[in-house]
Amino acid sequence: QLTIPVGATNATLVITPLANWARQTDSTLDITVVAGGYLLGSPSNISMTIYNESRPAAPTNAWAAAAPGNASVAANWSAGHVPQSNELVLLEAYYSTQNMTWDLTNAIGAWTQSANYPGIVTIATTYGADFPVMVITGDCQILGGTWTHPVGSSGNTEVYRMRVDVGGDFTLGGGATINLNEKGFAAQYYGGYGPGATGEGANYERGVSHGGLGGNSSGGIPASWTKVYGSITSPTNLGSSTVTAGGGAVYLTVQGTATLNGNVSAKGGDGSYVAAAAGGSFYLVLGSLAGTGTL
Repeated sequence: QLTIPVGATNATLVITPLANWARQTDSTLDITVVAGGYLLGSPSNISMTIYNESRPAAPTNAWAAAAPGNASVAANWSAGHVPQSNELVLLEAYYSTQNMTWDLTNAIGAWTQSANYPGIVTIATTYGADFPVMVITGDCQILGGTWTHPVGSSGNTEVYRMRVDVGGDFTLGGGATINLNEKGFAAQYYGGYGPGATGEGANYERGVSHGGLGGNSSGGIPASWTKVYGSITSPTNLGSSTVTAGGGAVYLTVQGTATLNGNVSAKGGDGSYVAAAAGGSFYLVLGSLAGTGTL
C-alpha cells in the first residue's frame, strides 16, 4: 500500500528484489493505480522487468542466504549444495550480506570475501575433536567484513577458538577485521572463569592473568604467579574472565605469504570497579609476513 499525503502530488514506491536461486527466469512486476475518490491520470499502470542473474559459474559457490545462517545448510548456497573440496567460496554483497556461521568440517578449495561484504563470519572450530581445523587448500582473501569465533561457554573448559590452515596465500584487507574481543572464557560476576581468574569477591578482585601477571586489587591484594598460564612460543589459550569475557584465540597457519592490512584483535572486556578480563592469543605460523595492519 502506498499513501500520497494530503497536498502532495507524488510518493515514492521502493521495490527491493530478493534473491531466489530456485527461479532462473526473468520476472515481470505490474503496478496499477485503482479507481477511488480521486482522478486517475494516464497511464494508471506500469510494468517493470526484474532480470534474472545467473548463478556464479563453477567452481565458485556463493553465499546466498536470505537470513543469517549456517554454512552447512545447502539452501544458503548459490550452487544448491554446501561447498566442496574443489570449490571456491565467495562472499559478495551482490548475492548476500547476511552473517554466516562456518560449521562445515570438510576442506574447501579457496575463499574470497569481497570488500563490499559487510557481514560477520563466525568460525566454529573447537579445541576438541568435533571441528579442530578449517582447511582451505588454496588462497584465502578477506577483503571486507569480519571473522570471529563463538564466545566461550560458562565454565573452565576451553571450547571455541579460530583454527584455520591455508595452503596458499592469506590476505586480510584494510577494510576487514579478525575480531576476537571478549570471545574467550565467558563473563562471571564473582571470580570469573579460566586459569587466570582470581576467585576473589567482585568488589576487591585482583587483576586477571594470562601470559603475564595481573595487577593488584583496589585493596592492594596482589595477583598470584600461579595464575599465569599459556606458552610464550605457541600461545593458543583463551583469555580468562571477570565480570566481562576474556579475549579469544586465533591459530593460523599459512603455507604462502600472509598479508595483513586489517586489524586482528583479541582483547578482554573492560573493567569498571573490578578488574578487566585478560586478553587472548595470536599464534601465527606463516611462510612469510607482509602488510601494514595491526595485531
